[in-house]
Amino acid sequence: MKLLDYSIEAFSRNTNLILLFSLPFLAAFVIPIFVAMPTFPAVGGIYLRTGSIPTMTMFESGVMVAAFLLSLYLVSLTIVNINIVIKAQRSSVNIKQEVIKGISTTTFAVFLLYIFYTMALLVVQLIAYQLPISVHDIFVSLVGLLISIPFFFAPAAMVIDEVAIDRSLKVSMAHVLKKPVFFMFWLVVGLVLVSAITWLSYTALSAPYGSFLSIFLNSLIALPFLIVMQTQMYLAKYTILT
Repeated sequence: MKLLDYSIEAFSRNTNLILLFSLPFLAAFVIPIFVAMPTFPAVGGIYLRTGSIPTMTMFESGVMVAAFLLSLYLVSLTIVNINIVIKAQRSSVNIKQEVIKGISTTTFAVFLLYIFYTMALLVVQLIAYQLPISVHDIFVSLVGLLISIPFFFAPAAMVIDEVAIDRSLKVSMAHVLKKPVFFMFWLVVGLVLVSAITWLSYTALSAPYGSFLSIFLNSLIALPFLIVMQTQMYLAKYTILT
């Protein structure tokens, strides 16, 4: 709960910067609306609906892949920049210099990390493709959750400790196994926060406007806050900072 307080404080103190750096997040979630893709981003990762892939032409596949990669890069850019804001709050780094440095180095590394993660999820989906629906959903959810563990704190590790991709995966795995309650608590807070905002959006506005409001609020409030909390949880490994 102390980390939740830290996260709220950090988000409130840096609201302007976080909102500014979250604009690519909004673009990343809007892109799939205008490009019909068998993919959709969510709090837990990028899920793939492989059943519609065989019916696409080469051109449609190319547009889908390009849009997906652009969306994924914007997500990576947002995550890196928000981590930089929290890092600057806990240290003496210059935000402007770190952002410029991050765009040329760390963002691309995080982008590659999420490509690997997406490929891993795709393999899981392909393995489970022939399973019965009831078993399929449980299998994909559980295996997807396990796969997410080494990726969970990896972006924070790359920004905060400036480690390489392979090292970040090991650090993330070790931190999740050491503090599994952080991982589970983050999932619960994410589910509650995103669900609440989505419900309020559809209650306030009818379809399809409620959907756009939900994307807007989740992109600029819910998901940036969850990234802040994720970074605070990673920083908890340094007891001197907590």
